[in-house]
Formats: sequence, C-alpha cells, structure tokens
Amino acid sequence: ILSQSRFLHSRQRRYDGESDLFWRRADGSSMQQSDWDDNTTGIIIAELRTAAGSPEYVHREGAMLIVLNSGPEVDIMVPTLPGGQHWVRSFDTSVENSGEPESGTLIKADSVVVFCNEHVEEN
Repeated sequence: ILSQSRFLHSRQRRYDGESDLFWRRADGSSMQQSDWDDNTTGIIIAELRTAAGSPEYVHREGAMLIVLNSGPEVDIMVPTLPGGQHWVRSFDTSVENSGEPESGTLIKADSVVVFCNEHVEEN
C-alpha cells in the first residue's frame, strides 16, 4: 500500500466502487469539516487502500489503518473488513524495545499505531 505509484485522493476505485482513502474519527465515523476545524481533536485515523485509477492488474485486497494520537489514550473502532480478514497491529510507537505490539484497539497517548489487514485461513 505504501509503495504505490499513484496518490490517494479519496476517489472511488473502478473495480469495486470503494474509496481509496478514508479519514476517520476514533468512533469509526467519517471525519467531517467540523472535525478538521476542531483544534482540540487529538486523534486522526487514515484508512489507505489501493489507489483509484490503478490498473486492474494492481488490484489488491490490502489495507492499512494509520492512527495518529496526540491526545490521551483512547479506544478506537476499526472498520469492518470482508469475511476472512482481520486487522493486525503491525507497528506501535508506545511499545518499548520493539517487542510484540499489543493487541486490541486501545491507542496509548502520544503514539502512532499502524494496523494492516490479513487474511485468515479457514481450517
């Protein structure tokens, strides 16, 4: 997702009609202009997907959720993923000594957390 050759502009993708970029609040809802204008907002969440306008052969199911928190700790709502997929906390600046990231959706104060979607194999 980070190595795409096209920019994300919150435009619909041709192959599935989904947007390539979502800006979310901690409660999972979309950011509104009032959220952008509120200088007390301490958290912002960007959901990144394959860029709109990418050729069909570039189509990926992959997604990233990047959480920037400059405020107190907060429990966030992560977006629902299609069946067989779940969010995995891949990076967390609040974890010391680069150990295993914590699980769950609690975002510590003054931290950056990255979630990636992964496919769960059926047994």
